[in-house]
Amino acid sequence: MTIRMYATNSGWPLEKISVAIRHDKIAAADGKSKIDRFDRVVHLIGGLTDQQRARLLEIAQKCPVSQTLQRSSLVLSSLG
Repeated sequence: MTIRMYATNSGWPLEKISVAIRHDKIAAADGKSKIDRFDRVVHLIGGLTDQQRARLLEIAQKCPVSQTLQRSSLVLSSLG
């Protein structure tokens, strides 16, 4: 929703968004406990430039849901 709103407000030709998520439990820095790891691949369809695509990935990392997850989990994002 955040990506769509940003692209629309910017007048960018974003036609479709899809997101694939993979979840795993990994060792925390202390080596004793485990934390959640989310690998997120964001697919952006439309006539976007590389700079626009990169900016939309940044926006995805700043959305409220991502911010909440990042407080206690590792979230890795990439473009597909």
